[in-house]
Amino acid sequence: MNMNFRRGYHAPGDNWHNRGVGAESAFCHDWRCQDCQRLLGKDDGAQMRIRRKPLDYVVGFPVYATCPNCGALNAKTKA
Repeated sequence: MNMNFRRGYHAPGDNWHNRGVGAESAFCHDWRCQDCQRLLGKDDGAQMRIRRKPLDYVVGFPVYATCPNCGALNAKTKA
């Protein structure tokens, strides 16, 4: 039994389970490692989002990152 959910807590028609979807979809262009094609981040044209659990970075361009899979140095300039 989930003790955090209280019946009637959300207003009817309130799509509380869809909140934040717009913020996630803004970063829609993949940035992948040039050697192994592992996903390094996503960008929206102005900023890059890099997620490495438990950290979440939003940075400006240019971006340099070492691939956690193969160790290759990757660079991304503003698209």
